Amino acid sequence: QCSYQLQLAKVYLRNAHDYPLAASIVKALLGPNCQTGWLQADICRTELLIEIEGIGVRDEGPALG
Repeated sequence: QCSYQLQLAKVYLRNAHDYPLAASIVKALLGPNCQTGWLQADICRTELLIEIEGIGVRDEGPALG
């Protein structure tokens, strides 16, 4: 079984005033090893206040497929 570690995340935030709370939650969830970039942006789906894109690397383990 293999697992993945998130290395890089791009976080889109609809409302800039939500940054302090969002940053503390995202940091707790993604961990200290994930580099995070923040952008204030209009997110396409109106029901979302935050959207996260990420790049992960596979830990040691068997290859997929």
